[in-house]
Amino acid sequence: AEISTLGEVYEQLMRCEASKRGKKKKPVSFGPTGAAKILFALRPKAVLLWDTAIRKEKGYDGSRESYESFLKYLQTELKALELECKKYGFSLSELPKKLQTKGDDILTVPKLLDEYYWLTITQGYSIPTLQILKGWLKLF
Repeated sequence: AEISTLGEVYEQLMRCEASKRGKKKKPVSFGPTGAAKILFALRPKAVLLWDTAIRKEKGYDGSRESYESFLKYLQTELKALELECKKYGFSLSELPKKLQTKGDDILTVPKLLDEYYWLTITQGYSIPTLQILKGWLKLF
């Protein structure tokens, strides 16, 4: 029910006028990315940002239905991440604090996922292999 409500709000936000462009002051809507960013700003512990690259990579088109599907997909991702955290003796809600360093902004689980997607999909970075990570640890 909450996902459906978020989908409804997302759809309404997508269509809202964000600005006017050009000499004729043509109205421009927020669109999918803007709507998702507004929802994230309002509920940073509940929803995730998504940009065009992430939507395309995950097979979503930006519609309300795709946004709701994305949120359902994230639920499965979070459940898997929660199991991984439990393996190491802490809860998913504790993960941001464990990863936060001095000077970091306050992290949330959705923000961590957003940063992961942004780095791996939008920016095209690869996850370091275990061998590379071990090499980095030797530096310390």
